[in-house]
Amino acid sequence: MLKKPVIWITLTGLIFGGLFFEGCSRGHHYSSPEKRAKWIISKLESELDLTSQQLTKVNQIKDKILTRRKELRSKNKNLFKEFIAQIKQDKVDVEEVNKLIGQKEKQFRKNKKFYVDKFVEFHEILTSKQREKLVNKLQKFHDKFKH
Repeated sequence: MLKKPVIWITLTGLIFGGLFFEGCSRGHHYSSPEKRAKWIISKLESELDLTSQQLTKVNQIKDKILTRRKELRSKNKNLFKEFIAQIKQDKVDVEEVNKLIGQKEKQFRKNKKFYVDKFVEFHEILTSKQREKLVNKLQKFHDKFKH
């Protein structure tokens, strides 16, 4: 059941997450997500020779992703606290745990659509030559770090 979402998340993760991790590997791992995103956008701009129109669109995607990330972090903090509360109890409330997992699955499905949509938007912005350059960069990153 979760096989297809995992594939989509992995694919999207390779594009966006892989670029974020590349930023981390170059001494940017202490930066805020906003600073990492800014660094990634500058790398995309220079490495893929983005036009000003493309850059504007990529920045819009970045802003939407960062906004979504902030929303998710607050939801995940609450979910984490609820799981911790279950661990502290003498007996696990199975119904409550199933409810928490159900909430997480619902959140995952909602976010899958969002990230796939952003991936499609990003893909549509790039020319075939730029996509080829990006694939080469991602492949080198993958080979270097064996992700």
